[in-house]
Amino acid sequence: MNEIMEQLRDKKSQKRRSAAKKLRKLKDINAGPYLLAALENELNDERTWETQYLMIMAIGECDYKPALPFLNGLVKQDNKATMLYVAIGDAIVRLSTESYNI
Repeated sequence: MNEIMEQLRDKKSQKRRSAAKKLRKLKDINAGPYLLAALENELNDERTWETQYLMIMAIGECDYKPALPFLNGLVKQDNKATMLYVAIGDAIVRLSTESYNI
């Protein structure tokens, strides 16, 4: 898992995107702070919208609720990559919903 977290800081967007995809599948809440920090950096480059999308989706899948205020702020920003709104909406719904283990 530490190796995947390190990939979130790789200089290549493809590596960061791959790490986000893996973390999304793992659904480990411990990845949340790393994903959020990586997303904050990633947002500086609008060309990497696919990586941003996967990071946002991973945050939602990891159930990292502390990211909710950040995502609520992000939805109010003007994003050229409109697909980001899909990810933001998905993550907000996941994080706003109570999870029940039945």
